[in-house]
Amino acid sequence: MSAAQSDGGGAPLLRVDDLRATYDTEGGVVRAVDGVSFELRHGEVLAIVGESGSGKTATSLALLDLLPKHIGKVVGGSAEFDGIDLTKLSAADMRAVRGARIAMIFQDALTALNPVHKVGKQISEMIRAHQRVPRSQAWERAVDLLEMVGIPNPRERASNYVHEFSGGMRQRAMIAMAIALEPEILIADEPTTALDVTVQAQVLDVLLGLRERLGMSIILITHDLGVVARAADRVMVMYGGRKIEEQTTEGLFANPQHPYTKGLLRSMPRLDSVIGDRLTQIPGAPPSLVNPSEACRFAPRCDFARPICDEQYPAQVSIGSGSQVACHAAGDPTWETNT
Repeated sequence: MSAAQSDGGGAPLLRVDDLRATYDTEGGVVRAVDGVSFELRHGEVLAIVGESGSGKTATSLALLDLLPKHIGKVVGGSAEFDGIDLTKLSAADMRAVRGARIAMIFQDALTALNPVHKVGKQISEMIRAHQRVPRSQAWERAVDLLEMVGIPNPRERASNYVHEFSGGMRQRAMIAMAIALEPEILIADEPTTALDVTVQAQVLDVLLGLRERLGMSIILITHDLGVVARAADRVMVMYGGRKIEEQTTEGLFANPQHPYTKGLLRSMPRLDSVIGDRLTQIPGAPPSLVNPSEACRFAPRCDFARPICDEQYPAQVSIGSGSQVACHAAGDPTWETNT
């Protein structure tokens, strides 16, 4: 366990309880986040994993009041951070928290950064939006931040535009902007997507180094289980807008409990696999979240579904050490020996 990591004692930094968020669409109301609960401890990396459409990004956007205006909204639950409920904050109060105390790295750095402004200016404007400092001081801080995230020749690069940065450098610039005010929580949404393996490793090293240096907690949203194995302390698996399993990273890889989690792990390429072997796939597709079933949403794709799975949603069951799973077959030795 990292020195910056919490020992698990004391109150969590963030406690999310029964969070619910919806999108109003032409096809109906999408229950994108449907009763999600989790905790984030001081100094830890919590990974949220699952297929596209499982509710990973929607959960983070709901926490920061960043759901699309007019169609997205939080409709229930709470998210307690430092004694305040984020879901109850006014727009002005949320602006004081967002960026300064809880920051987010968005998935597509090319579209998240403004192409008509220099990178250094964008970072310095972020600083000046929260702190009353001269432009020159904010610019120098931007240069320092670019150096901190490993961009070579940071003073020169601060005067470049986004199109002059490579994909990995854009991602580093986004990280520099996000950590400008040394937030307590950093939400990283697919920070290594579309990057080659070497650059992925570099970006992860930057994030983990900043966690050590600044003592911040990280929520890492990803579909890449290799990234999870390298970076996360705990893992929350989402499916159909709900949390279906939560374990330590070591526990999840050694002994996954939910059939969906097992399927995700079986679909990963392995170094010890035989040439010519095909990856195992999970049949079917994720469910529609417009009027979703109140039964187990994974049942239509599950090889171990039982009649009860089509009748009611399974409760969260504790499996020790703060770990949970939502599955009717959890703890069933017959099911375990057949997986």
